[in-house]
Amino acid sequence: FVNEGLVDLDLRLSCGGGIQGDLYEHKFQCITVCHAGAVFTLRTLHKQRPINQILCHMESSHLKSFARDKAVRRWCRGENIPIREMNQTGVTRCLSDRDDFTTHFNKFLGQPIHATPTKIQLAGLRSRLVNIELDGIELHGRCLSPIKPSDIQEIAPEFRCDRIQRQYGGESKALEYFESFLSSRGANYSTGISSPNTSWTTGSRLSPYLTWGHISLRHVIVATKRKQEELRAAKKNTPSTPSPWLRSLASFQSRMHWRSHFIQKLESQPSLEKQDQCLAFSHLRRQPNDFNEKYFEAWCQGRTGFPFVDACMRSLIHTGWLNFRMRAMLVS
Repeated sequence: FVNEGLVDLDLRLSCGGGIQGDLYEHKFQCITVCHAGAVFTLRTLHKQRPINQILCHMESSHLKSFARDKAVRRWCRGENIPIREMNQTGVTRCLSDRDDFTTHFNKFLGQPIHATPTKIQLAGLRSRLVNIELDGIELHGRCLSPIKPSDIQEIAPEFRCDRIQRQYGGESKALEYFESFLSSRGANYSTGISSPNTSWTTGSRLSPYLTWGHISLRHVIVATKRKQEELRAAKKNTPSTPSPWLRSLASFQSRMHWRSHFIQKLESQPSLEKQDQCLAFSHLRRQPNDFNEKYFEAWCQGRTGFPFVDACMRSLIHTGWLNFRMRAMLVS
């Protein structure tokens, strides 16, 4: 999925059309991909071609990525290199009061959406890119083509296989899913999102694309709002025609807000990854020597003996996707 997103981005920047043929035979033309530590790669690059500024997406994720971000910032301070993070979720760093989240989130949504670059603009961008080969820059772990999951030693062997019916990555695919959601699939979103059967089609299916940056959250929210306005205008002309669309899109918009709200919660309280929010439940976490390998493997394989749990887990193994309520049920 990640590789498909990288290849799709590279093709869009080079005006090369969509993904064709073997993904792993694609040669990166516009983007540079390195399978190495962030600070190590930046330090290596800086020694050969001094870095004036770093532009990156702002990310709120698990503690390991948080540690990586802090290490990069320490290195930047030591080298006097400014680093500018681009907000992509409406989350605010160092938010003193979470009651202010909505105000900041609405301000984030109110910012203009940048237009897709034209072919002429992309040609100008390509002309300004550093040519790694011509400049003789050597980067450890540089990937000329996408790296296969089976070759990544950091991934446990049992997780290197692909999912049979998974979604495919890239902005092109993300836009296809979003267009089909707004044009047809989303009509029954509010009534179908809770069921693992109906949510397969009525859900937006945008979560992996939003997570990996294959589609913009602001684009999704603004385009949905535009669709809502069109539906309200149409309802005025035909008020007697019932439609589930407005209710469904209102429900979808609220979940987009919830998504950023809970990311903000993790951003403001990263200890939640390791510690219960309500400390009264701390004793329910696994205690020393009480881990049951047999039970854990049964849960991983969908063979616990609880039909609903097993059906959801097997579906997840097969497709790589499960709707929100079933994900919550599996890990509760």
